[in-house]
Amino acid sequence: MEFGLATVDERADRTGRAATIAAARELGVTAKQLNVVKRAFAAHGIVPGWEQALGVDSDKLFGKLNTAGTGIGAGGGWWAASKSNDDGSEPYSVYAGRTDGRGAPRLFSPNDGRYHVYPATDGKTVVWAAFGDTGIDILQRPIAGGPVKTVWSSFTGIQGLRVDGDLVVFTESDPFGSRHVGYVNTRTGKQAYVDGGRYHLSTAVGSVKGSTIAYGKLYPGEEEYELGVEVFDVTTGKTRLLPQSGRPQALGQTAVTKDSVLWLVDEVEGRGQFAVRRAGHDGTGLEDISPETGDGALFAYDLTASDEAVTVSAQVPDTTYRNETLSKLWQLTPDGSRVQRVSCNRGEQSYAAADSGRRVVWIDGTTGWTDLVTRERPAGDCG
Repeated sequence: MEFGLATVDERADRTGRAATIAAARELGVTAKQLNVVKRAFAAHGIVPGWEQALGVDSDKLFGKLNTAGTGIGAGGGWWAASKSNDDGSEPYSVYAGRTDGRGAPRLFSPNDGRYHVYPATDGKTVVWAAFGDTGIDILQRPIAGGPVKTVWSSFTGIQGLRVDGDLVVFTESDPFGSRHVGYVNTRTGKQAYVDGGRYHLSTAVGSVKGSTIAYGKLYPGEEEYELGVEVFDVTTGKTRLLPQSGRPQALGQTAVTKDSVLWLVDEVEGRGQFAVRRAGHDGTGLEDISPETGDGALFAYDLTASDEAVTVSAQVPDTTYRNETLSKLWQLTPDGSRVQRVSCNRGEQSYAAADSGRRVVWIDGTTGWTDLVTRERPAGDCG
């Protein structure tokens, strides 16, 4: 189960009520027999509008996405997400809408049979990847409307799209299995890899703000390969490898804000938790705003940030699905002095994307469907 409540059976029961009653009608059961079916569902709390009694604390922006693993984007008061039909068989299409819920979502991708995924937006532009039979294109379309443009083409693999202003950032796989963060300046048309596409380097988990691109880097050290986080300034062409307090075993997603670079880092082998680390763009002020060990350490696997807040996706390891161990969202202040749950919803919370301020958009499975939802501020401790 990728999304949903505590068990597969619960979701099957709830989503199956209408189908079961409809099938019973088609079989010509009597009104008395149909009432027996309805009472059986009602005995388990499965009645019309059951999801309204779940205590959902988020606002729905777009319902029943029926997609998984395609990510979402948010920024500048807008969101972008992929959607399919009820059984997920229809090629995915990219929609976008306002994060305050005003207005109806709008279709941005062409209906051309390709799968349109990994959308990102800064509130002015929507970008996404279109997977077809012969290759992958990164497409772009203005929020205000206009033609769809191809800004990059690949024959290997694309993921991790980000956009800010004129810069589109992504991760591309090469034929040998390494990954490289690339970027396109849509104003000048310049296309490049931050690592030059060199075979002995690997870069991933890119992010962008203004002219600054941050990413994780695997590179040859004096004795063996090393991991680190590097920033690249597109305007000056200069790179800076940020300092580390230890020897990273793994790196997670990066994020760039107006004055900081943030990333997930694992330096303690075998525990599974990640620290949330920050530094200035110039590498000064290195600190962990969430520790890797001890009280409060998170089993983090994703990160997104605005200038006012850092949101981390975390999931406690478990042998079965239950509310306490489904993926949840935690929001930190930029200095880490306050940590709160974004939402107390009982379902899985994943693919978070930060808008402005403390607003976060994510895919939520509480109702048994994959809904795009939002909150303007964190819910608290959910005690």
